[in-house]
Amino acid sequence: MTRSKITTAGLLVVAIGMFGIAAATPRFSILPIGIALTCLIFIATSLSSAGRLSESLAAFLKRPVEIRVWGEALSKTSDEACEIESIRAVGAGLHLFVKYSTRPRGHLKVAQPRVSRIAETTVEIGDARYIQWEGRKLPRTTEAPAVTVTIRE
Repeated sequence: MTRSKITTAGLLVVAIGMFGIAAATPRFSILPIGIALTCLIFIATSLSSAGRLSESLAAFLKRPVEIRVWGEALSKTSDEACEIESIRAVGAGLHLFVKYSTRPRGHLKVAQPRVSRIAETTVEIGDARYIQWEGRKLPRTTEAPAVTVTIRE
C-alpha cells in the first residue's frame, strides 16, 4: 500500500469518526463537523487529477521553465526568466506559483486539469475547465493544449 493511499485511508477514518462524534454530541458538533469536512477536502484533493499532477510536477520546481497557456506564452517577453516556486492542489484545482526575475510572484490556477502528458522536460495539460492568471480568466482556444510547461536550459 502506498503512502498516499494510507494517508487517504487515515483521513477517511478520521472524517467518519468526527461525524460519529458530532452525531453523539450534537450540542458541541461544530468542531467535529469542521474537522471532518476538512478531511474530506484533503481526500478529494488526493483523489483528483490535480492532486496526482501536482506530485508529478515536483521535478519542475525551482528550475527555469517556459509556460504556455492555450498556446500563448504566459510571459509577454519570451526571454524573461521564470520558475515555478511552488505547486499546490486544492480540490480539483491545480495552483502554480510562478516567480519571474523582473516582477512579483504570479498565481496560475488550472481548474480541473485533464488529459495530461508528462515527459522528462515537458508537462502538457490537454484540457481544463478554465485557467486563471492573477485572478483573471484567460480566453480559451481549442487548437492548443491548456497548459504546457517546458524546462529551459
